Amino acid sequence: MNIINSHSLFPISFLIKKLIYYTLKRKRFLIYHKKIKSLTKRLKT
Repeated sequence: MNIINSHSLFPISFLIKKLIYYTLKRKRFLIYHKKIKSLTKRLKT
C-alpha cells in the first residue's frame, strides 16, 4: 500500500511543480511585456 501511495503521489507533485514553474514563467513574461509596452509608450511620446 505504501509503495503504491508514494508512486501515485509522485506524478501529482511533479505536476504541481510544473504548474508552479509555468505560472512563474507566465508572470515573468507578463511583467516583461508590460515593461516593453511602457518603454514603447515613452518612445512614442
